[in-house]
Amino acid sequence: MNLAETRKKAQLEKDAAKGAVATNRTRPSLESGDYIPLHWEAGNQYALSVDPEGAGRREETGTLPITFDPLAVLLDGRQAADCSGDNLPAPPSDQEEVRRPPLNYISFRVGTEKYAINLMEIKEIIRLREITEVPRAPVFVLGIISLRGIILPVFDLSARLGFATSTPSGKKRIIIVRMMDQCYGLLVDEVFQVVRLEQQSVEIPPAVLEGTKREFISGIVRQGDRLLILIDLEKILDVALQ
Repeated sequence: MNLAETRKKAQLEKDAAKGAVATNRTRPSLESGDYIPLHWEAGNQYALSVDPEGAGRREETGTLPITFDPLAVLLDGRQAADCSGDNLPAPPSDQEEVRRPPLNYISFRVGTEKYAINLMEIKEIIRLREITEVPRAPVFVLGIISLRGIILPVFDLSARLGFATSTPSGKKRIIIVRMMDQCYGLLVDEVFQVVRLEQQSVEIPPAVLEGTKREFISGIVRQGDRLLILIDLEKILDVALQ
C-alpha cells in the first residue's frame, strides 16, 4: 500500500470516529408535541419533532459545516440588527392618545351666533368703509373695495349664511382673508378675540344641517353653554354654492 492510500484510509477512519461521537451525543428527553427547529449531527442539519405517541422522527433539511455554531449565528444576527433587549422601545399603549397642536382662530359674531375662522387664513381686519356695488352680483356680494391699491370683493357673511341683513352699527368689521393668492372681504357684525382651540375638541357638524349651510361649517366647538361654529372658508368663498 502506497503513502497516498495510507493517508486516505487514516482520514476515513478519523471521519468515521467523529461521526460516531456526534451520533452518540446524549439528547434531552422529549415530551409529546415538542419541536426542536434546529439540530445537526456530523455535518447534517435536521428538524426534529415528537409525534403524539412519543416517537421521535427527524427530517434532513440540509448540510452544514462541522464548525457551524447556531448560538454564534444568533448572537451575530442580533448584534447586526441592534436588537439588544436594553434598547428596545416600549410598545405604544392603545390608551395613549396622540396629541395634535392647538390652532388659533379669530372669533366674531354674525347675527346672534358666534363664529370663528382660522387665524392663518386672515390677512387683516379693517373698519367698515364705502363699498362700491357691482351689477348682477350675487345677493351676498355687497360689492368691491380698494385696499392699498388692491381691488377685492366683499361678502356679506350674514346673507351668505342665510340670515337677514343686520342693521348698521359701529361694531361692524371687514375681515380680509386670503385664499389661493386672492384676497376677499367678509363683513361681520362684531369681532371678538383670538381663541386657542384643541383639535381634539372640534366636533363634526350635526347631520340635521343638510344642504349648502352644512357645507359652510367645518366644525363645532363647545364653550360652556354656547357653541362656537368654525367656518369653512373655501366653501364660503365659492360663489357656485348658492
